[in-house]
Amino acid sequence: MSTKLDPHSEEEYWNTIKQRKIQIPITVNEQGEVNLAPLEPHLKVVCISDTHEQLDSLTVGLNQNKGIVFACSIHLQNVPDGDVLIHAGDFTNFGSEEEVRKFNKQMERFPHKYKLVVAGNHELGFDDTEVIEDRLEIYKGLGTKSGYHLLTSIENVRFYGSSWHPLPGYPFSVPRTRLAKYWSTIPSDTDVLITHSPPLGMIMYA
Repeated sequence: MSTKLDPHSEEEYWNTIKQRKIQIPITVNEQGEVNLAPLEPHLKVVCISDTHEQLDSLTVGLNQNKGIVFACSIHLQNVPDGDVLIHAGDFTNFGSEEEVRKFNKQMERFPHKYKLVVAGNHELGFDDTEVIEDRLEIYKGLGTKSGYHLLTSIENVRFYGSSWHPLPGYPFSVPRTRLAKYWSTIPSDTDVLITHSPPLGMIMYA
């Protein structure tokens, strides 16, 4: 007898797959190498995320929702070289023009030929469908004008970025019961899918 899962309950689904989600730590050596490059032509993709205006320094913060202390340490010199550098969102705290300019300057220092950026829930003003009145009070009146540039293909590899998440009070927030509509718009020929909210069971893995 099989048990029918609620398609909108990540808790139920997680309980069915968590034993298969064994995550292997990714380490970087002194040369900034993660693994050896293949001999045949290849495209090396490097991904970072949630640097919150601290791309070149150590940050320690508190998750107010669950009371979990987290630490993030990313230094410019420790990011591996590659062909494509992806930042998967939350590169600012409030999406201000000053923060965005600072981030752009920091990204210029990386040698990667291509750089892709997906907005996160802290990039206030990047979501042109956002209802400003629904923002958390501390974020009202902040951010930039909405707008973005879309790049979908690099050397015949198709990329697709998605900023949608179920956390209320932020840009790109969509109730979990409606998220399937947005996921269904992801092109079927996508080679590399970039999301700000990680897939279930893959948090803090990339």
